[in-house]
Amino acid sequence: MGARGGGPGPVGPDGGQAVSFGWQTIPAILLVLFVVITFHELGHYLLAKWSGIRVDEFAIGFGPKVYGRRIGETLYSIRLLPAGGFVRMAGMMGIEGEADAGPRNFYCAAIPRKAATILAGGIFNLILAGMLFAIVAIPAVPASIGVDSPLALAGVTADEPLLKVGDISVDPHDRDQATDAVHRATTASRGAVIPVV
Repeated sequence: MGARGGGPGPVGPDGGQAVSFGWQTIPAILLVLFVVITFHELGHYLLAKWSGIRVDEFAIGFGPKVYGRRIGETLYSIRLLPAGGFVRMAGMMGIEGEADAGPRNFYCAAIPRKAATILAGGIFNLILAGMLFAIVAIPAVPASIGVDSPLALAGVTADEPLLKVGDISVDPHDRDQATDAVHRATTASRGAVIPVV
């Protein structure tokens, strides 16, 4: 119980429940960062390759190299610190002593190609966000129902959201919960008819 009897967990300064993070939060944050950064850097990498710019290294993470493998002209590496990443293109910095790829240097590319390469990371993040939203927000709607299936016998039609299976309420936007509810209800029914809404 909280200090003011507001339920389990620590109490915040305003009397509400405070947010606390367990040790599992750190690996979860690192995993999310890894996916987001990898997709972001993949955008830069693909557009640079498409634009004819030489990519010297595609790295996930910062710091010392843990693993690296050269395929063609590009070194693919994983670095020690997982919170970051980079794509190193020839001529990207435009400084003396940098690897020279001649006409394939970043600074030699046409302005639209350079702009596309720079913007690609953010655009790929938007694409990733859209894909994840589509996966999470797709309602629990059966795509097809077999003619003699239990759902067909219960009167459920395709493209109709599930709201309740037996006594179990279902969030129509949570496919996993809907699948679990159907499984639990049919297992508990032992062959009896189950109302489906």
